[in-house]
Amino acid sequence: MKIGEIFKFISSLRKTKQKLYTNYYMTLQNSDKDFAAWYTDTSIVFCDEEENFVRCYFASVDLEDLNSLFAKVPKDSIMDYVVKGEQTEFSWVGDGLFKPYTTLVRHTNPDLYAAHPKTKKDIFMEQFYQEDFGEFATEKDAEELYKMLYEIFDCRVSRLPSMEELKEQIQKNWVLLYRENGEIIAFLMYQMDGKKYYGYQIYNCGTADITYNLERRAIKYAMEHYDARSSYSWTETGNLGANKRAGQCDGTYDYIFIKS
Repeated sequence: MKIGEIFKFISSLRKTKQKLYTNYYMTLQNSDKDFAAWYTDTSIVFCDEEENFVRCYFASVDLEDLNSLFAKVPKDSIMDYVVKGEQTEFSWVGDGLFKPYTTLVRHTNPDLYAAHPKTKKDIFMEQFYQEDFGEFATEKDAEELYKMLYEIFDCRVSRLPSMEELKEQIQKNWVLLYRENGEIIAFLMYQMDGKKYYGYQIYNCGTADITYNLERRAIKYAMEHYDARSSYSWTETGNLGANKRAGQCDGTYDYIFIKS
């Protein structure tokens, strides 16, 4: 089923004026794939085959009906559900269908130009600042970075790029890295969402000043070359260090489930 047909079906559900439950946020509108899809009069479920797994999307005005379609989804498929506010009750996902995998929380800085009170850590880290720290990745780094991404991160959680997408990000100067003795020991990847800087991926097996400098250089570059005005990032709720570094949570959660 093509995405245009799927979107038309979801639009018809919206027109019923009943409460619509969905996890599809227009992320596949430019795709020309033929998606596996199952639907009834009140629900639709469709799947996208990504690099190493299947991601499940849904839209429904009848949760009981939705569960009958969830049963058709392949085992180990991943499903995201993004909501405002922390939730603990997911009875609408029938027993034995999907189980919780992990939870992400979003952090935002609405104004990159606004002055913020400096913490003791901010003041301490400033002594390590180096304006031209690290280097922008080039296409020759793509193969090594691609391998590292899939070895370090969980692709079910991190929405990792294809090789083609990685090369496009490198060409846009969205990837910074740091080497010691010729070896990549840290890298930072960001994306631009309009004028929002999205802190996409960061890895560092060295000291804290490396992360600090890569982040400062990336944000400075994005502000100067892409007119970045605000920023956001996602972290797993159990990653206390990343949550502390990322700053204030804006109350948006991404609950990730895996098909039993």
